[in-house]
Amino acid sequence: MAVLPESNDSGLREYLRKHHNFTEIQMKNMLESSEDASKRLALLSSQNKIILAPKGTGHMFPYDDPDSTLDVVRNMINKITLATSAIKRLSC
Repeated sequence: MAVLPESNDSGLREYLRKHHNFTEIQMKNMLESSEDASKRLALLSSQNKIILAPKGTGHMFPYDDPDSTLDVVRNMINKITLATSAIKRLSC
């Protein structure tokens, strides 16, 4: 599972422009390749999925919207717990 900020994150664009002198084309290429890599990673597992961070948040989404982050973690823990319980029942 991957939780990602939106690829058009204005905070990241401003950081890259200010601190690394990225041009618009460089930023576009970097953000597109990052999004592409995330999609390819998601294909490695049949149970993997990409979850976009809530609108209005950036790379610091766990701090910007901690409730959404906790919901994702809780859902993942519940799925693991259910799968583990099912495996234990089958092996008895």
